[in-house]
Amino acid sequence: MSLRDKEVLMNGSDYIELESVGSALTSELNVCPLNVGGGIDIDSGVHLYDASDEWYCDLSDDDLISFFEFIENTTHLIADVYVEWKTKIWSMWEEHNNILMNLDDPRY
Repeated sequence: MSLRDKEVLMNGSDYIELESVGSALTSELNVCPLNVGGGIDIDSGVHLYDASDEWYCDLSDDDLISFFEFIENTTHLIADVYVEWKTKIWSMWEEHNNILMNLDDPRY
């Protein structure tokens, strides 16, 4: 599934649904639970940096890729800090899931 298929516009705020973890990531970098009937629970969101290691590790491989693509397409990033954080999360995910993916080109 491509990133465009997963992006949703709600009340002027972009977000991406990450079904493998029952959450959505908003363009403000808040992780919010998905509601059973659809949509997201904005009031119960936490900032991305406050998500647990377990949450990151439970992302499916497709959601992990879409997660980083969404961040890189919707957020102004400080390159050095972001690359270090992304590498840490990516490596932790690979080790936990016993799957190796190319960080620079994960789809191949």
